[in-house]
Amino acid sequence: MRVTISDIAAKAGVSKSLVSMHLNRRPGARLAPATMERIDRAVKELNYRPSAMARALREGCSRTVGLVIGNITGFYTGFYIQSLLTELNARGYQLLPAIVPHYDRSEELRCLQNLIDRRVDGVIYALRLNPTPEMAELLRGYPILQCRPAHAGYSSSSPDYSGLMTALCRRENGKRFLACDTYRSETATAACNAEGTRITYLDSTAANLERFFEAAQSGDYDTVLFNDTLKIKRLLARNPGAALPRIVSAYGLPVDFINHPAIAGAFVYPFREVVRLRVERMIGLIERPGGEPLHMTEPVRFLGADELLGYFEEQAADSYFGDSWRYGNAVL
Repeated sequence: MRVTISDIAAKAGVSKSLVSMHLNRRPGARLAPATMERIDRAVKELNYRPSAMARALREGCSRTVGLVIGNITGFYTGFYIQSLLTELNARGYQLLPAIVPHYDRSEELRCLQNLIDRRVDGVIYALRLNPTPEMAELLRGYPILQCRPAHAGYSSSSPDYSGLMTALCRRENGKRFLACDTYRSETATAACNAEGTRITYLDSTAANLERFFEAAQSGDYDTVLFNDTLKIKRLLARNPGAALPRIVSAYGLPVDFINHPAIAGAFVYPFREVVRLRVERMIGLIERPGGEPLHMTEPVRFLGADELLGYFEEQAADSYFGDSWRYGNAVL
């Protein structure tokens, strides 16, 4: 049974108000040293732990950030959560993840409700936020930071791929591109059309991945832009020896490195800097509430295959990434 301040008061032989004043260090409260000593002894003997939720209600903040995420079984998500924890702890905050099983929309509302019931100060949203009316009401006025900007009504922080895609299309004048739907950009599409470059976007989620692979190996495209190196590894293993287009991957961690002749390069985002930016921006939304939603970009650049190898070797020598490089360096 949970120990309460009533139990502490009974054990110490004082009133509940005196226990509350002492434990909350209430300004102006003057307690006799002997009284404080009895309360402290009762707290220790009963192993009392104050309620974080009650404190959050009283103080108006919990110094806790929620995270809505759909999967923690992959290496990337595990490392991402660990890095968020480290950055938040350094700033006096805690992280409370809420996992949406199998990306189930009905579970998403429950996860959000659980976070808000636990009085988190704000939520980092790693899924695509497409709120139902019930969710929108739940989130009204709440600090939300989307990592995959899908709704203009909530702040976001994400890599700016549109500029890179535009530059890549212009450089590859007249070529044919196939891109994962997550790269969809009206700006890049318009630039491609102006340069005579054709770009096609296809859904590459699990339900449509085989269709995406078929298109990638159809011979209709010169370059394929992937957003996930696991998908590239599956493509390379799908039909060994088959002709392949040039492949552009997305690279954030050493685990994303693939050493294969088809890899033309990668969109690289500096993982450590991106995590730090997201944490700082989330805390900024919490500590400076109100105002219009902010849509912030994160640094990203394109590295060719040779440059990518050098970048990978730098990361492999960086203690921040631990042994994660051992999971990359896939020579297929």
